[in-house]
Amino acid sequence: MKKIQYSIFLLSLLTLIVITYMLVCSPPRPSADLILKNGTFFTVNKKNPWAQAVVIKNEHILYVGEDKEALKYADNNTDLIDLQGKFGCPGFNDANVNLLTCTRFNNALNFSKVNTILQIQRKVLHKIRENQNFDDWVIAIKWDPTQLNLDDWPNRRILDRIAPYVPIILFTDDGHAALANAKTLQIARIWASTTDPQGGAILKNPKTGNTTGINKSNTAGTISKGNCLGNYYFTG
Repeated sequence: MKKIQYSIFLLSLLTLIVITYMLVCSPPRPSADLILKNGTFFTVNKKNPWAQAVVIKNEHILYVGEDKEALKYADNNTDLIDLQGKFGCPGFNDANVNLLTCTRFNNALNFSKVNTILQIQRKVLHKIRENQNFDDWVIAIKWDPTQLNLDDWPNRRILDRIAPYVPIILFTDDGHAALANAKTLQIARIWASTTDPQGGAILKNPKTGNTTGINKSNTAGTISKGNCLGNYYFTG
């Protein structure tokens, strides 16, 4: 009997030592920069779809769950906001990123470091060989024409000369202008007689009246959103 009592005593003592060690040696709980409490958060987690609070530090989420547990992260420097039951959920804060356009062009060429016409032509030809199909569009984004160190934009001839039967379009880095070759203009039904759309411009040669391939603002947007890029929506 005494041996059993002694064993129980040793076990209890050992348990107490372990718990004390864990409490003393465990790392301190980080203090939060911001706690959003008393909210109705949809977590998109099937096991725990709803939560009351979110704890944030250094723009990272530390905890999602109940108010009681969230408040353990608070100290004198923590901003505490009572949402009074308001709804919250994960999402994107789009400051004109044009998310759908970004996903549509995820297989496009990146022209951010292109600074010569020869580089443009080489990259376009390489993409055509990679596509192995003349019906596939060649699209480039993040192009800065000022890096070419020319007096003005190049015209569509730099593209027509290397691939007159493949639709090609180069979008500027701000996405509000584009250089298109003759095939692209044909598909988009932009001719010498086409008038500028509202909020857009179709640049033409002042002497001949022919299209230069340069399209600005809403004209470039019309090409990118229209059916002419339909085969490109699902690539990548």
